[in-house]
Amino acid sequence: MVDAYSPMMAEFEERKVLYADRYCPFYIISVGSHLFNILNKQKHLYLQHGLPVDTRCHIFLVCPSGFGKSFHIRQFLENGVGVLDRSPIQHAMEGSMTESAWVGSVIYVDGEPVIVEGAAKEYEYGIVGVEEFSVLTQMMQSASSRTLHSQLLTSLDSGIVRKRLRGSMKIHYTTCVTLWTGDRPATFDMASGMPRRLVFLNFFPTKRDVEMMRRAIRSGEGIKYNPARLVEIGKVLEEKIEELKQLTGLVYDTSMYAFLDRIKQRTMPYEEIIYKRLAIGYNVLKKNLKGILRVEVDKTLDKLLMREYYWRQQIKRGADVSHVFVILSDYGNKMTRRDLVNRLSDFGLNTFEAAALIDRMLKERMLVYKNGYLSSYYVRSEE
Repeated sequence: MVDAYSPMMAEFEERKVLYADRYCPFYIISVGSHLFNILNKQKHLYLQHGLPVDTRCHIFLVCPSGFGKSFHIRQFLENGVGVLDRSPIQHAMEGSMTESAWVGSVIYVDGEPVIVEGAAKEYEYGIVGVEEFSVLTQMMQSASSRTLHSQLLTSLDSGIVRKRLRGSMKIHYTTCVTLWTGDRPATFDMASGMPRRLVFLNFFPTKRDVEMMRRAIRSGEGIKYNPARLVEIGKVLEEKIEELKQLTGLVYDTSMYAFLDRIKQRTMPYEEIIYKRLAIGYNVLKKNLKGILRVEVDKTLDKLLMREYYWRQQIKRGADVSHVFVILSDYGNKMTRRDLVNRLSDFGLNTFEAAALIDRMLKERMLVYKNGYLSSYYVRSEE
């Protein structure tokens, strides 16, 4: 059996990556989902109502500025030292990204229109990490942005891109690109199309997390990557790609549906595909692949899926709101307004942004103000 999951985890543990077991598995699983998706688009192993299912897991890490938004992406994709550097998987790191840079655009050269390929086409079979993808965040916050950038959404959903440019020029292609990116905590509209297509990872640091990160940064100095293991990972992934070609179909084990039934009270039907995609990626990397792939949920995967479920509940409540609750909990659910503003500023919000967030939470009765202190309304209600 070719296990492509464990060697990558071993490398992160050797590099002493903070909370490697909390976040790295999702990026690793995304690799498995990515590989299966490419094959599925070619061989139609997994269909739903006659249509091939897109199994990509696009990762969106929500964390304050300076707390690792790009760190995990670099661990995988950094040129020369990333875990996927010696693998056959096309991969790249990008700085900032716009909708036109992602989907494609047209420029004029000597008066003649020329189509410029976007990243989704350039890396159509690859994994792309983007450090700054502000238009993606805007789409999750503004209804008007969603209509303006519909091709960005479809590129991450079905992979089909159709865009009419100036005059009679058109862009039309299908992409299998997988996106890894992130942004700081904000309130995302889960009713919009974009959040339903993303796997959310949340990191709202507590005082303990801050201290752990301080120690991890210091202890990580001087630690080198393991070239031999990168070669091993590359070979294992090559073997896994060959294994995938032996698949003839996919079915879900009863354990998959048992998990989905456990969370169905707070999970809409369209959200179930997120957990299924994660399960596919995990099983692809962990199992011997031949014939029918039976997607099962073992204890390790169950913990990971429950973690994603919990993170999605935080996103539904509002990532910025959830972050405030974490901070308040850290201080015994009792802080002055000034102290809370100062703490939020430590995590990247300016004074005006922090004040506006607190005012909104007070207005919506998420916070209460009494005797000069702010506290969570929900905790006080329980008391």
